[in-house]
Amino acid sequence: MSSINEAEMATISAPPLIASTSQYSTKLPLKNFFFLLTLLVCLLPMALLLLGVDFSSPPLKLPQNIASITNIEPLFAALSGAFTHTILEWSAFAVAFFTGLAALNHFHVTKDITTPIIGIALLCSGSMDAFHTLAADRLFSAVADNKDLIPFTWAVSRIFNAGLMILGISLLLRQKNLSQKNSLMFVSSMAGMFILIGVAIIIYCANSQYLPQTQYPEAWITRPYDIIPLVMFIFAGLVIYPKFLKKYPSIFAYSLLLSVIPEIAIELHMAFGSSDLFDAHFNIAHFLKILAYLIPLIGLAIDYIKTYQSVENNLLEIRVMKNDIQAHLKQLSMTNEQLSRSNSDLEQFAFAASHDLREPLRKIQAFGNLLEDECQEQLSTDGKLYISTMQRAANRMEGLISSLLAYSRLGQQNDDFSAINLTDVINDVLQDLEIAIKESDAMIIQSELPTVRADLCKMRQLFQNIISNSIKFKAKDRPLIINISATEIEKNDINYWQITIVDNGIGFNNDYQNKIFDIFKRLHGMKAYPGSGIGLSLCKRIIEHHNGVIIANGIEGKSAEFKILLPKDAQGAIEDEQ
Repeated sequence: MSSINEAEMATISAPPLIASTSQYSTKLPLKNFFFLLTLLVCLLPMALLLLGVDFSSPPLKLPQNIASITNIEPLFAALSGAFTHTILEWSAFAVAFFTGLAALNHFHVTKDITTPIIGIALLCSGSMDAFHTLAADRLFSAVADNKDLIPFTWAVSRIFNAGLMILGISLLLRQKNLSQKNSLMFVSSMAGMFILIGVAIIIYCANSQYLPQTQYPEAWITRPYDIIPLVMFIFAGLVIYPKFLKKYPSIFAYSLLLSVIPEIAIELHMAFGSSDLFDAHFNIAHFLKILAYLIPLIGLAIDYIKTYQSVENNLLEIRVMKNDIQAHLKQLSMTNEQLSRSNSDLEQFAFAASHDLREPLRKIQAFGNLLEDECQEQLSTDGKLYISTMQRAANRMEGLISSLLAYSRLGQQNDDFSAINLTDVINDVLQDLEIAIKESDAMIIQSELPTVRADLCKMRQLFQNIISNSIKFKAKDRPLIINISATEIEKNDINYWQITIVDNGIGFNNDYQNKIFDIFKRLHGMKAYPGSGIGLSLCKRIIEHHNGVIIANGIEGKSAEFKILLPKDAQGAIEDEQ
């Protein structure tokens, strides 16, 4: 068993489903900004007034023929239609303005690019209505008569409204992967251009003495110019908006489709009903325009509420997950401590057991030798066989105990890391195995190996075990060839030196490529290939102590390959030492 790395435990955290709660709280710089903005708006009129800006309305100047009239109530009554028109138009503009702000705020929370594009289009449309109203109320210079100015600028505003909405939604439908920056910049620039064009048209109309005739009271179509936005809104309702709803399904998208109903009703009232300023159809149409702007605002508000509820639910889930993770971390920490104690106890037990077993084993071997030497003539053939079998078993037991002792000591020893050249290590190992190499008639092909940061003794033990295995499991029908090479690889974003040792021996079935590293695991009988079965387990443990990986691949009857991966991240430390 191996203990769980505490560094790995520290990396366990809740998934970033949404931004933290602090992102939705008002930060101090934002509070300061709103404070300064409020103070500036309150002080600016006073400052402008002191600088000579006149905010007063022009005094009431009556014509001479009615200058003697003291009761001006009839004048207000006569202007009631204009007042109603102003209230309705300005209400529509206010709704469009708040829809645009809500769309931008919704985008800030959800990063949904569709809402600000539509919101900007609605805001620009409302702005055109506002300029139309200002021109009609003579709040900036106007020459044309209201009977011509109001209907014509109304038609221009409605065409602008329908065109900008169709343009904005068409942009969203054409884009496969929406780029927030590019889409917003494009729509903003187009909206700015259309506003300038619309304002220029209204200013031109306000300063033109002659405007096209837009009202035909006696005709079947009383306002022919309103047929254009009527057709545009019908096209948007039948083609554009349904596609938008299908591609970006939301309550806001549905509310846009729903807003087509009052838009079409507006144009029907104006094109086929209104024959004069401020008549019933005129006022109904202006009221319905408020509804046409209000429906998307309501849809956006519902979407925002649903988003807020979703955020709250996600935050609640994260809190629950955080508590669960903390509980699991606590349990994991306790388990880690238990594993550490268990590993320590097992290592101490293995060390003590292997150490203490040696003494009685030596006595068995000693007395076996005495029996064999001093009682040779008195023993029968079977007795001699029994003693020989006992000695072989004792020698095997001694080998197992020695291997087990080496395995247990590996966990107790401190690693002595230093810069070592693996070519030198392999040469030392080959020199130690010189007799075995000659007896097996093995050929060793060795390329240049890297310098790594490792424990010298353990590296010698590692390569000696693997090369000894290749010699032990050589094929009888061909000369043994062992090839040792090195290369650089990347695995799981970590750079490694890969040391590869390949032989053409008897190999093994690749189904056992992981099991051969288990302690005491053997693929062959003792008579055919003697050994303790701990060598490869020891190799794996050495590599794990070096934060590396060892991989075995075999082809039964043909070859065995061992890949040793040692991390290169210690290379900088090697260069510092040199």
